[in-house]
Formats: sequence, structure tokens, C-alpha cells
Amino acid sequence: MFGFGKAKREATQVGEAAARMAIMPFWDMFERGFDARIWSDPYVLGLINGSVGAQTLSITGRKLSTTDKGFVVLGVLRSLGASQSAIEHFLRLAQTQDPEFARGSDDAILTFLLMAGAVKKEAYLEPDIVAAKEAVQQLREDASLLGITQDPRHPDEELGSAYIFLKAHQHKEAHYPRE
Repeated sequence: MFGFGKAKREATQVGEAAARMAIMPFWDMFERGFDARIWSDPYVLGLINGSVGAQTLSITGRKLSTTDKGFVVLGVLRSLGASQSAIEHFLRLAQTQDPEFARGSDDAILTFLLMAGAVKKEAYLEPDIVAAKEAVQQLREDASLLGITQDPRHPDEELGSAYIFLKAHQHKEAHYPRE
């Protein structure tokens, strides 16, 4: 019998948490699950891919083979509630390099690069990053109003969280009509 391995197990746990954070705007409080439409949405599936993939980048210190990285992604998809058909759709999007899937993946990876303070100075002038900087204080206040108390977070971590929240929220507003 083979084991899952510490690096894979850790990447899966952190990847799942990262993916949940990235797609939180799609959580349905009443259904107590993610909006089922995410499993056919290339951008949201890309967010999941990038969030998980970022956990296997060299900056994390985890050394995983390509096969292990695939197992990590599949494990996260299953734990988030993806059906087998959603997983197959995810794999097709990744293989065909779907542009929306790639955009979601890039947004998620940039989130973690922001959190790590690993982007060039000129990137902080990009409109989406400027908007995230401006949103940090409002997101702090919103969390406080909801009674969510957090230990003080590093400014890079807050910026990354604001960035991915805004990107996912913008996508949801544009593509998920209210019922």
C-alpha cells in the first residue's frame, strides 16, 4: 500500500483552503454549498486550478512530481464537491488551454504572488491591484461588522485576499444573474 506523502497531503490541505477562499463569493448560504454552476464555468475552474497550483510552486518549498500535482488537484476538486463529469470538464479545459480557464488560473496565481510579496514594483500600478489596495480597509470593516475577528495580517496577505475577492466577485456579478 502506498502513502499520500507529506508534501502532497500538505499541498492538498492548503490548496483546498486557498481554492475555497478564491471561490467563496460562489458559496450559497442557504444551500450550504457552492453554486452548482461553478462546475461548468471555465473561469471559476481556473481559479481553483491556480489556487491549488500556487501551492506547488517553488516558493512554497514543496517538491512534487507532475503526477503528484495532478493528484493534489483532483483531491481538492473532489473535496469541494465536484462530480466526475465536472472533473472531466476541468481536465478538458486544462488540456485545451481554454482562455477563460487560463485567466482564472492566472488571477489565482497572482493572488499568491501578491501574498508572498513576489511581484515587481510596477505591477502594483495595475488597475486591478490598485482597486484591491483601495478595498482592503472596506473588507476589514466588513469583517468586523460580521464579528469576524482576525489576528493582524501582513499587508501583502490582505492585498492578495482583496485582489482575489474582487476578481471572483466581478466575475460572479457579470456571469451569474440573480434569480
